[in-house]
Order: sequence, then C-alpha cells, then structure tokens
Amino acid sequence: MLSIELPHCTETEFEVLAIVLHNKASFFDITTAIKPEHFYHKEIGQALEFLIKLDEQGKPTDPISAVRESTNQDVTDVILKAMNQFISAERVNYLIDRFQDLHMRRTYYKIGHKLQSMAFDTSIPPSKLVDEVETEIMGIHSGDDKKDIIEPRQAAIKAMEVFYERQGNQSPIGISFSTKTADGLVHGFPGVDEALSGGAQPGDAILIAAETGDGKTALAVNLATYASVFQAKKTYYQNTEMKEEELVFRVVSNLSGIPFTEVFTGKLTGEPREILDKQARLEKAFNLYSQSNIYLSDLPELTAGQSKGLARKFKHRYGQLDVLVIDYIGRLETDGDMKKGLQEHQVLARIAKESKKLAKMLNCVVIILAQLTEDRKLEGARRILNDMDLALFVEVLDNKDKAEYPVATHWLRKRKTRRSGKGSRDILIKFDKPIQRISEVYTQRKGNSKTKDELNIQVQESHGF
Repeated sequence: MLSIELPHCTETEFEVLAIVLHNKASFFDITTAIKPEHFYHKEIGQALEFLIKLDEQGKPTDPISAVRESTNQDVTDVILKAMNQFISAERVNYLIDRFQDLHMRRTYYKIGHKLQSMAFDTSIPPSKLVDEVETEIMGIHSGDDKKDIIEPRQAAIKAMEVFYERQGNQSPIGISFSTKTADGLVHGFPGVDEALSGGAQPGDAILIAAETGDGKTALAVNLATYASVFQAKKTYYQNTEMKEEELVFRVVSNLSGIPFTEVFTGKLTGEPREILDKQARLEKAFNLYSQSNIYLSDLPELTAGQSKGLARKFKHRYGQLDVLVIDYIGRLETDGDMKKGLQEHQVLARIAKESKKLAKMLNCVVIILAQLTEDRKLEGARRILNDMDLALFVEVLDNKDKAEYPVATHWLRKRKTRRSGKGSRDILIKFDKPIQRISEVYTQRKGNSKTKDELNIQVQESHGF
C-alpha cells in the first residue's frame, strides 16, 4: 500500500514550541490557537501539553525550569532541541497562521479519506455524509472546543472588555434595523432594535410569522434593506418562493416608491413626464441595489442540510455573513433521516433548532420565516419559540385598533423577546403593499391625557426617493 506523507513543516512546529518556552506573553496566544493534538510530530505536541500542565500548576515554563521538571526523556529531548530554535516573538502570528494552514490541510485529507470509506457503506444515508463533513470542517474553524467550561475570571474580563467597548462606541451594538439621519429623524424599525436590547447580536435567531399575504417576506426584505442597503452588513437571502428578479423588484419598488406591479410588469403608468420621472427613480434604485450587500439564492427545492451548507459556503467565499434569511421554513424539504417518524410540527421545530445552532456556529443573525394557519396558529410553536431570541407575529389590526391608530395597518406581536422581557408594547407598522414598504408607526400621547382624540400618530417612512 502506498504511503502518503501529509503536509507538515517540522521547523514551524519546533519554532512554535520555542516561542512558548522563551516568551510568556505569547504563551496564551499559541495555546488558545494551537492544541497539542494538532501537531504532526506527536512528541512536539506532548512537549506543549507538558508545558500547559506546568502553567496550570503555577510553575514556570522557561526552558531550564521545563527540563528540570520533565520526567519524560522524549519530552526533555524535544525541549532541548526547540530552545535553540527561537528567533523572535514577533513571528508568533505568522507561525500560528502557518501551523493552522498545514493542520487544516491534513484534516481535510483525513475528512476526505473518512468520507470515501463511509460512501461505500450503503447503510449510511447521504445526509449523514453531509452532516459528518460539515461537523468536521466547522470544528476546524470554530476554535471553541475549550469553551465548555469558562472560569469566572476569564468570563468577567471578557464581559468587562465588551462593556467598555460598547460604552465608548456611539453606534448601535450588533446589527441595527433602523438608521438616524443628521437631523435626528429615525427611519426603519427602532422597535425591533429595542426588542433585541439595542440590536441583533451574532448568534441570534429571529422568527417572523404571518398568514399568507400579510407581509412576512416584505418585512424580511425591509429588514434586509436596512441592514445591507443603508448599512454595510452582508445579508444572504435564501429564497424558496419566487424568482430572483421578483425579489429584486420588491426591493426596488420599496426604494423607488413605484408600485410593485408596474416594476414587475415593466408597464409604467402616468403622463409622459411622470413616466420619465419613474424611469429615473427606478434606475437610481436598481443602481443602489447593485451596490448593496444583499445576496440572493433562487432555490425552489432546499433542504435544511443544504441551507446550512450554502450558508457556510457563503461565509467561506465572502469572509463575512451578518444576516441569513430563510424564506421560509414551511417550504424546506426535510432531509431523509429527519422526516422518519416525525410529524410536520416536529420537523419544523427541529429546523428551528438547527437554525439557532447555525447562527451560533457561523456567528451571524438567522431570520427564519414561517406561515401561520388560518386560525393564526404556528405548528409546533412552543418548541420553535424555545430556540428563538425574538419572535414576531404579523397581525392585521382589528376595527377597534384601526380607529385608534388610523395610520397603522398591522401589529408586530412580540411572542418571544429573550433579552428585553415581556413588558414592552407590541410594535405598530404600516404595510404599504403596492410598494412593498413597511414602516414602523410611532405613537405618543400628549400630556397626561389618554383619550383617542389626543393621540398623536406618526409614521416615519423608510428611505425612498
């Protein structure tokens, strides 16, 4: 049998160990990025493991102390050889990158070899092969295999750093779905930001649920517009309902204020001067979209496993994924091993759970869309909501609410708010369906009066032309 020598660099491995021996300031950088089991030469990995144990015991890890403490001749020999290969601690970042590159190449080879063996086992379903590959690969990049137990001092230091960083930063934390103009006007969805305690955080899962035609896709598109047209966040919109140009038409209709039907059909209405004006606004809107960060997929058939794989592929290709929209989970095809013996609501709950795991794995915000039944219920609601950080149900205003809030058309009912609690009021919105624009409606009572006649109702429209 042909023997294959996997990618490695002996000099790099010895120099990594040399920096650990000679430079205490780099000790933590290396030992958090590189694990003893990642070394090609096992004896060098054993030496690093020995040094880590010394540090945990509060003992020095310099070469002389390490040799004195060692009771393993192989470890001693490695330390003696490595101590003479120290060049400079300034090379630490280069060496970590070089080491990890070679480690990943070896791991990819091993994954391929493992996958090849599994492929010949017909008892293993194809979806299992996909899961195996993704789990192995994400394990390389996540780097969090030691986060199962976090000591209080380490947690406090990190939390304090985040606090001071946010205290000195006037920008919204996380991903904001609203913007403020120079004159102080707020556009977008500050109520959604408030429900998320200042903005969506990487790892958040958000659910938008509505009956057919009540605006769940429109709301998702509007949120994506604020994140990725008016801001620089990257959104990947996995669309299973419509062709890509139709989704673009919805964004363009919103931006330009021109009815979706006119954009969709290409038939602009009005006097010649009006048509020329609409044409100019459309061109501006198309240009604005072309420079945005909303990426699309036209996926008439999509499984939960494919959704996860495409999201991972997106992040690998573009280096950043801030918002993933899955439109919608009711149309996701279930992987073969997922639907065995499970009812529909159980499958939806499992997809929701996987979406939350994906948000944490890729360090992004995942927005999933779901359809309510005619009696305004969501199949498997309790289990689905358990995994959501925010759940918004779109509900048409009844006649009483329409009289009190004549500008608004819908409520965004907060069915789950993990961070902001249950005390805050639901969000009023105006859904201008012809142009696919959703705007938050702000209400403010004058003085201490709470009568309907003295209710000041405003709607701050989104960015249009």
